Amino acid sequence: MRLRSTFAIAFVLIAAWLLAIHPAHEAVAGGGGCHRGSAVRDAATTTVRLTEFCFSPTVARVERGATLTFVNDDVAPHTVTGAAMSWGHTENLMLGDTLEATFTDEGVYPYACILHPGMVGAIVVGDGCGRSRGSGRSRQRDHARFGDEVCHGGG
Repeated sequence: MRLRSTFAIAFVLIAAWLLAIHPAHEAVAGGGGCHRGSAVRDAATTTVRLTEFCFSPTVARVERGATLTFVNDDVAPHTVTGAAMSWGHTENLMLGDTLEATFTDEGVYPYACILHPGMVGAIVVGDGCGRSRGSGRSRQRDHARFGDEVCHGGG
């Protein structure tokens, strides 16, 4: 589970990075992707704004039990749909609409707008490690893999 969480956030960050350095044109991508050329944003927040075909911040960090509010600031409709449709919804959020989601379990929750390919983000709840099978959890730097912290079960 911890390895899957690490890979999920790595996937989202790599996808957002690729879009930032080589964005598709709207006609090619069906209007999707983050086209404003800004870097991936990672912030502790309880509000994610949908603006200019981007989730801002791209990675939102919250504590366990927090409620996150997604606000559509775009004229275009968007969805907030968790990976494998595990949370969020597929209904359109129109300009000014909001969606609230509460995250009770630690882990990484990738999501996307299903209307706009490449418009992706992730929620990191707690330390992002999820439940540990061991009696403890440690964090360790792994620069060789992703240059980020990874989770290791304790003993």
